[in-house]
Amino acid sequence: SSNESLEEGLTKRQAEIAELLKQGKKTSEIADILNIKPSTVSSLKFTIFKKLNVSNLVELIQLKEIA
Repeated sequence: SSNESLEEGLTKRQAEIAELLKQGKKTSEIADILNIKPSTVSSLKFTIFKKLNVSNLVELIQLKEIA
């Protein structure tokens, strides 16, 4: 898929969350959209940041735009 380079190394669910974060969605909103617990979103977010080697949302968004 065309998103492959952006979401390299992420699971489908992590990639979904990364995309929603990029759109400016809050943890609670993402939880509602994906029908999962906010705590699950938080832990997945941590994993995404670690995998993509970013430390915050701003870096994640910049990384996505460069890719």
